[in-house]
Amino acid sequence: PYWAVAWRVNILCTFLGAVAAALVFNSVRLVCAHVAASLKLDAHQSEVPPSLLASLAWPGVLASLGYAFSPTVWLYSVQGEVFALNNCLCALLLYLGVGFFTYDALLSAESGESEQ
Repeated sequence: PYWAVAWRVNILCTFLGAVAAALVFNSVRLVCAHVAASLKLDAHQSEVPPSLLASLAWPGVLASLGYAFSPTVWLYSVQGEVFALNNCLCALLLYLGVGFFTYDALLSAESGESEQ
């Protein structure tokens, strides 16, 4: 029964739900990194301190856990439905959109340039 079609579809939906949660995590982490880079606490500081970078993961963790364990997402990630694929594609669009709008700002913050 392990390689039955229904079993494979359920595993695929579970995998797509996990990928969607990971993409939500990375999207929130990118937004937090963008905000931290734009709010440099010290004008003489060339980069974001490591302690602040470590704390940037927590909003992403909370957002992805809240997303993954919400009742509707959980329901459609553990059974063979098309909603897990839809959620994964929407999370991918969110990640690509956030990456597109924060890419230039993060590059300039890493190189030490200031936005004008």
